[in-house]
Amino acid sequence: MSTQQIPPFTRAALTLLFAPDNFLAFQKPGFPSHYWAPLLAAGAGASRNEVFFLHPEDLIQHGDQWWLRLRSMGEANAPTREVPLHPWLQQLGLVEFVTECRQQAPQDRLFAEYKAGREQAGMPFSRAFVQWIKTTVAGLAADQQQLFAEDFHFPSLRALFWLQAERAGLSESTAQFLRGGTGDRELATVEVSRIAIASCFPSLPPYSALCRHLDDHQGGPAPAIIP
Repeated sequence: MSTQQIPPFTRAALTLLFAPDNFLAFQKPGFPSHYWAPLLAAGAGASRNEVFFLHPEDLIQHGDQWWLRLRSMGEANAPTREVPLHPWLQQLGLVEFVTECRQQAPQDRLFAEYKAGREQAGMPFSRAFVQWIKTTVAGLAADQQQLFAEDFHFPSLRALFWLQAERAGLSESTAQFLRGGTGDRELATVEVSRIAIASCFPSLPPYSALCRHLDDHQGGPAPAIIP
């Protein structure tokens, strides 16, 4: 079912990489992508371009369900696909984050802290993400370093989404729908909600709690944040 021949992150590696203190070390005030981009890849199967070409208006509602509209090119008429918002992302505060962005000054992209060309987005973020992995691995014991494949990088989170979708029994019709085909929205919502992506990660603080923590400790080392 995976659309990519790349290794997905393992639970053991994610437990170390996204440990609260280590995840906090990757955060930067004013850079919400450092929190949301990895989680959108893992929780929505979004590619790097799809994450960094998101607009505030791309969080939409169908009935009582939130959906994300994703595009892989930075054009107004670029082809789009829609995926139901996984409950995990909603619990972490994505709806509140996007709502707040809509109330602020107009912006073309949800994550505008990094520049994006017409066909490429988030390259600086991708380099920062890989550097975070390398820094994490360098600080681990030798036996823990073996948990990280040499080619773990941002798309490995998207591969994880599809691996967990397959384990959850995602139907082929829903898989095709999530890739941009036609399908049943209600069925897709139910099946996506069953994907146990949260179980792959350690407990993470909601985005609002992380922002408060960063605001309280700007200008000095921040103590550990408790999820």
